[in-house]
Amino acid sequence: MPIYLDHNATTPLAPEVLEAMLPYLQGPYANASSLHRLGRASRDAIEAARAEVADLLGAQASQVIWILSPCGSQPSFSRAREISSTKSTSASL
Repeated sequence: MPIYLDHNATTPLAPEVLEAMLPYLQGPYANASSLHRLGRASRDAIEAARAEVADLLGAQASQVIWILSPCGSQPSFSRAREISSTKSTSASL
């Protein structure tokens, strides 16, 4: 098996991740913002994943934010840094 070192471009899925994702990759597909049954089921799956990740990190589910891509996350991280800096300054006053 060849050794692939360019994981900045893509990263292989761990087998257990693929197994966990298969039900969602094979459908049925639905917009998690939709109010119909399939949309609610998608939203429930996302919220269950959010709770699982939060538990692994020792965080609250409300602290886990899904981001589409690194580029999309930049404004969120900048704003979080801004808020954090403001709180630190306020606390020291």
